[in-house]
Amino acid sequence: MKEIIEQQIRQLLLVDTKASVLSNVLFSPGGLFSQLAHSEEERRTISQSPLFKQAQARVSELSRIEADELRKATERVQAVMSSAIASSPEKERAEMPPLSEAVNDHPASLHPELTARVDK
Repeated sequence: MKEIIEQQIRQLLLVDTKASVLSNVLFSPGGLFSQLAHSEEERRTISQSPLFKQAQARVSELSRIEADELRKATERVQAVMSSAIASSPEKERAEMPPLSEAVNDHPASLHPELTARVDK
């Protein structure tokens, strides 16, 4: 049984997925690593294993990738909004909230015209 679970873990590490999903499947109380350990001593041993460390590294890598993608998307939205503000008539600009407030309170998904521009 141990070999089957370890093989499942290795296969999951090769799949592109979200960090949170992989983390839950591997490290949650019902996750695959928990199924390998039934005592505190086994948990300590598993947490020092190369496979466990490889899994932690993969989750960290996916988290960094997702954070970078979010940063880039945020920069694109801010650029589009800055451009829209700069090209709007002065009266409209005076009525607009500050850019940081607009981005935080109104994600691009609520503005199809912005989403369309950002995706180009």
